[in-house]
Amino acid sequence: MILNFDTFHISYQIVFLFWLATQNGANGQESPPEVTKKPSFFNMNNVNELFNLEHLLDEFNGPRLCRVPGVTDMMTRYNETVKKSVNLSTNVPMKPFIAIESVYNAGRRTVTELVAHALGGVYSTNPPKIMQGFSTAFDGMFIRRKYYALSKYASSNLVRGARLFHPVVMEKYYYDQAVFIIAKTYIDTNLPPADDPIYDWPPDLLKPDLVFFLNYPDDPTTNLFTQKMVTLFRTMRDPPVVEIDAGHSVHIMANDIIHNINSALGTEYPLLSDHPREPPKK
Repeated sequence: MILNFDTFHISYQIVFLFWLATQNGANGQESPPEVTKKPSFFNMNNVNELFNLEHLLDEFNGPRLCRVPGVTDMMTRYNETVKKSVNLSTNVPMKPFIAIESVYNAGRRTVTELVAHALGGVYSTNPPKIMQGFSTAFDGMFIRRKYYALSKYASSNLVRGARLFHPVVMEKYYYDQAVFIIAKTYIDTNLPPADDPIYDWPPDLLKPDLVFFLNYPDDPTTNLFTQKMVTLFRTMRDPPVVEIDAGHSVHIMANDIIHNINSALGTEYPLLSDHPREPPKK
């Protein structure tokens, strides 16, 4: 049986303040109007700013967003995940936390579930079930990106509690959103160099032990945007991704992942029976 965590209108409007034109006392001419822009929210296209829990909580609890329909309910649910992560023992060895990513939806969930089953672990996805139901309620990319970012922190809270007892295998995590945002931001320009801080993991977000990237190598049908996302996945660091050939069956992919987990973490999780790993290429 595969475990999961359950078993254990308003668009953003930019506000400008305008100064009224004043009369020139000497010649009666109008002076040009002066425009003062009110400080905006942090840059949602900068993943280093977006993935900052303190900033996210300040905004969702602040006067501009707290009145948006659905935000109060969302924050109540987020706070429920916080309760599951407090007062946890730090002396107990933690079970592995594995993330599985891909630019393709086909097969990703099945592979994640197969790995979770083989590890006797918890399957999870993003947003976690407790945080689901808001993607269509929140109108506009501005608030949805922040909702998805906060959902990653909710997931990390749930993982902290669950991995005391079981390995956690998560379908889509931080890289899923970060890669998409960076690719969109640099759609018409070159990507930042490999040593740019944009590739750093957020310091306040729980980091997986391993991240696997299911990918079809040299797929001739891949469009330029997807190619850019693939490049970004390969550039991400700490943790770097372990690339898995998605051209194989889901069982072979799952066994490749389990083998890599055992090799990297010194574990002895069983491979899926009757489904050997793909023999190494000569």
